[in-house]
Amino acid sequence: MLKTISVIGPDARVVAECAAQLRTRVEAKTSSSTAGERFEVVEGAGPERHPDVVVAAVGHATAEDREVARAVAQAMGVVLLWPFGSDAPSSEWADTPGWVWCEDADEVCEWIRELCVDVNEWEVQARRADAERLDRVRIATRLSATRIAQEVLEDAGADRFEYLHAVFMARLRLAVLEQGVVFPALPEAQEDAPARPAAAVGSRASVVLAAAAGLAAGLGLGTMVGRLSGPVVGVIVGVLVTLAVVGARLVMLRSEALKARAAKEDAVLRQHWSAVVTEVVARLEIPPVAPRIRSLAMEAN
Repeated sequence: MLKTISVIGPDARVVAECAAQLRTRVEAKTSSSTAGERFEVVEGAGPERHPDVVVAAVGHATAEDREVARAVAQAMGVVLLWPFGSDAPSSEWADTPGWVWCEDADEVCEWIRELCVDVNEWEVQARRADAERLDRVRIATRLSATRIAQEVLEDAGADRFEYLHAVFMARLRLAVLEQGVVFPALPEAQEDAPARPAAAVGSRASVVLAAAAGLAAGLGLGTMVGRLSGPVVGVIVGVLVTLAVVGARLVMLRSEALKARAAKEDAVLRQHWSAVVTEVVARLEIPPVAPRIRSLAMEAN
């Protein structure tokens, strides 16, 4: 990648000598570099050349020179001050943000290396950052999906199968969007709620047993009451006890059936949601930065 180094100064002859020496130093370092960087040293290049580093060959400080250095620092962020062929002390150039005083060519070259971006390394780090961000988003999505599923199923109730799936999908979309990522398109089979499991039908044997237990309890208690209070009272008590026992038993059977159905529906929803989350994580796309690195560097040049 080509990097432009601009050498400026009040004396054209000094600028030319400074650029020539700097060009020799930079080319020698470039030939031994494996980063693929190339440097071009130009004399007095203006902003239209988009220099990457500006080196000012300065002498004794004057108000005009200081103003030029200040303007360059404001435009570039930093300017390297090199007293090339001059005995000007650094004290004449007050410590100003953006001004870097260099005593010799080696120090100038070191600063050039520091200020010029290694595009290859930049691209490698960008690819690593892209991969790490995608991993973080995937992990965050899975953790959020687990939490959402738990919270949604706690709100379970009768005839709410499709509603629970809709709530889960809406909250999952929100969780993905909170990561700054577009929710991916999913197959219709995963967008829709899964098939609801059939309700378990109570066996006739359970009903018969409940009726038999109620009848036995009613007959036993009715007989005892009938002996003490007369047959009519005994019959009434027997019927009431039978109805109470049968009713209580049927309520228990229905409650057990509802719990079994809810557990089965929860299992179906969890299995379906697990497949949905796996598909979402696999389809997540984050616009990568790495492919733009070289084009950005070319635009800058």
